[in-house]
Amino acid sequence: MGSRPKGTRYTQEFKDSAVKLWLSGRSKTSVCAELEVSGSTLDDWIKKAGVDRGSVLTGKDPNELSNQELLELSRDQAKTIKRLELEKEILEKATAFFAAKVAPK
Repeated sequence: MGSRPKGTRYTQEFKDSAVKLWLSGRSKTSVCAELEVSGSTLDDWIKKAGVDRGSVLTGKDPNELSNQELLELSRDQAKTIKRLELEKEILEKATAFFAAKVAPK
């Protein structure tokens, strides 16, 4: 993975910043690659921090959300998915357009 020797000790500040990066929406893979730590190490830090993305997004424990709150989250997620699918479609069309212009004939 990286150049860190096995058994490297990390400061609490480093661990906290890694967890915050993940909580900000970054994937575990990208956080691990950037910080040169293993996925299991990051998982341990997240578990010890006692946080998850659901509680951070809503400010509540996900197990204590009402049906209405769950419905609202579900709607928000559906809107986000729809927007991302549209963005992906636009990017695919733009890629094809520019690839056709650049490709030698």
